[in-house]
Amino acid sequence: MFYLTADRQLAASAPSEKNEITYVYNPFVPATFQGGVCNNFGGMQFQDPPVSRYDIISFHTEPFTEQRICNGRIRVKLQVKTTAPDTCFYVRLSLVRKDGTALSLRDDIDSVLRTNPDYQSGGIAEIEYQFAPHSFMIGEGERLRLDVSSSCFPHFHIHTNRKGIQTLQTGADIAKNTIITGESVLRVYTEKLKTKSLR
Repeated sequence: MFYLTADRQLAASAPSEKNEITYVYNPFVPATFQGGVCNNFGGMQFQDPPVSRYDIISFHTEPFTEQRICNGRIRVKLQVKTTAPDTCFYVRLSLVRKDGTALSLRDDIDSVLRTNPDYQSGGIAEIEYQFAPHSFMIGEGERLRLDVSSSCFPHFHIHTNRKGIQTLQTGADIAKNTIITGESVLRVYTEKLKTKSLR
């Protein structure tokens, strides 16, 4: 388990206190990502640098000290809040190689109200994501990166920050969205590599 921290790390132990990272989500200029690794198109592709925009918050693990195999479902739990009556939070996991390039692994998106139907603007909500099962190797010196945003255009519909069916909205609003660190976690299940790597 890795905890999202205020200094934008994925830490192996829980931080001593919770903090908040707030960013502006503007539906009129949505964030974009290279490739699609969920129910969309494009497949695994090299990613833009971390924090490539003001509305993409990137978290990193420390470099792994030994080769590991990741098998099964990866889960993310975000504790969040927003100034809007509803909004989306998007997560994308990537593998960062020794040369600093990152390859996308899995992603997902969800709205606050879908999983927290009684949510009120400014309150705290939890969103849990379960990625499709995956198996991949993490090499010695490589890291994991988790990007959090509120859009992934054009792979997912742009959330208007308004309550109700999104395709029926006639406008959109700008919102301030917040990730609560210390309570948000990435769960990855790994085991030691049992055979010699080809890398």
